[in-house]
Amino acid sequence: MADIAIFGTPPEPVFNLKGRCLSSELLEELLYVQAAQNENAVKNACSTDGAFKQGSIAEMVFLVCDKFNQPPEARYLAVEIFDRFMTKYVHDQFKKLHSDKGGGKKTNTTWNSFLKKLQKHLKLYIMSCVQIASKMCSHYKILTNRKCSRFLLNAGLGCTSATILRTELTILETLDYRVYNTSPLTYIETLLEIMGHNDNTTSVKILHETSLKVMDLAYLKRGSVYDQLFRVASGRKTSTPEEREKFALVEHDMMLFAMAVIGAASYVTDRTTSDQVINHVGRITCIPTNDILEFATVLVQNLHSDDHP
Repeated sequence: MADIAIFGTPPEPVFNLKGRCLSSELLEELLYVQAAQNENAVKNACSTDGAFKQGSIAEMVFLVCDKFNQPPEARYLAVEIFDRFMTKYVHDQFKKLHSDKGGGKKTNTTWNSFLKKLQKHLKLYIMSCVQIASKMCSHYKILTNRKCSRFLLNAGLGCTSATILRTELTILETLDYRVYNTSPLTYIETLLEIMGHNDNTTSVKILHETSLKVMDLAYLKRGSVYDQLFRVASGRKTSTPEEREKFALVEHDMMLFAMAVIGAASYVTDRTTSDQVINHVGRITCIPTNDILEFATVLVQNLHSDDHP
């Protein structure tokens, strides 16, 4: 009896539960809302965004989330929160430093000191972002300050509960308390719900499980994935700063990313139905299937290169 969870978040999403799932009208409205959010995010995209949500940083966030058995949504929210916080925090500090009187050697020394301090507190910032994400995703897996303090102590960074609280407030204030951003997983689950609603033969649960693994890899290899996608789209190996700024629109298109992840996941699970799945998500979003296919192909190629270094 002790092992039975009476209350709590389900271990996995339940798709197309008859009598309890969203109606087709509400699903359509939800898709419109998410598409509008995505369009707004793309319009405000900058080429400098996203530098802190890839490679070893994403790996550290994922490992912390795994340690505390956080739900999948928390993994991606924590990465997105950390990236937005670090981008704005570093930019604000740089702007403040260069707006003060003085400059030259003194300014460089102060900036280098800031970077060293930032690196020293990196684990603390990551832990706080995971803690914030945990509060947004689950009511019974929230990370308390005491849990965070013990984890950081074991990681070689002694922090009191008060320090962790101040760090959390720093992140919230830096982001003007606008913490939540729709994560790619939200787009993926909405698309899968619609797909299952339109065609009950689609194995949406299997696609969901595989999509999580594909998305993990996409975050870990984000730089190489988008570099390769740029080469495919432009036909060139190098890019100018202006071209990279324009390509930021693609890099921050979470709807396109979600569809590409589903397309890659469908190829991994059953390549005979992959084209059908890609055509399906293309019809749902009215995005050209060629764009989805190109992106999904890049993801699959990176999956294979990860298996065969």
